Amino acid sequence: MAKVRLETYKAINENDMDQVLFTDPFSDVARKAKRNLLAAGFISLLISVLNLEISGFLGLKATNMNLGNDLAQGLAFIITLYFFLSFVFHAYIDYSAWNFSREKQQTKPYFDLVYLIENQVSVTGEQIKNATDKLDALWLEEGMQAQIEVAKDVRSSQQKLDSINASLSSLIEEVTPLILNWRTTIGKMDNLSHRLKARFLSLWVLDIVFPVILTLMAMYKTYPGVSVLACKVMN
Repeated sequence: MAKVRLETYKAINENDMDQVLFTDPFSDVARKAKRNLLAAGFISLLISVLNLEISGFLGLKATNMNLGNDLAQGLAFIITLYFFLSFVFHAYIDYSAWNFSREKQQTKPYFDLVYLIENQVSVTGEQIKNATDKLDALWLEEGMQAQIEVAKDVRSSQQKLDSINASLSSLIEEVTPLILNWRTTIGKMDNLSHRLKARFLSLWVLDIVFPVILTLMAMYKTYPGVSVLACKVMN
């Protein structure tokens, strides 16, 4: 493990993409806000579609008469609007902070391996350049001393190149099993991609789009009651 860090080697060999579980972006507060929104939207639709009248609220009962359907629609609109704004703010805050922390942890060792290879290639290029600089400047000159100097420079360059070759061989020996393991992991990425798409579809359709559409329908149906509620409050 002269070049590959032990934790990177261990993480890649023990990594299993089948065990990746996509974290829930929404907190318990956002989930509760969504449940309240769905309940309020559904009740609002029932009030408007079935012309329901309310005779009491949270244990309080009207003594002389029912609240009336128009007034009930106005109250339902206000309550639904409140839960809708609460859900939108909490969902936005949680979704914007969704960072796939576990998924990043699963893929980090591969980025470390890529960085190691890129860094080694860059360093090797500089080493080869330094080792062959003197060879480019060599020129043939008669005389024993000149030939000795040429042989000395050639031998020095050869030693440097041998050292570079040994270093590359050591790196290849270390990363080859990791790359083979990586190839197996890539074969599982299609399944992981399908799971990610299903997670996003579930998130957007069931957790975001459906509650929003239900809320907009409920608010549209109960909006006429807002003016009645306003008049009642003002009087």
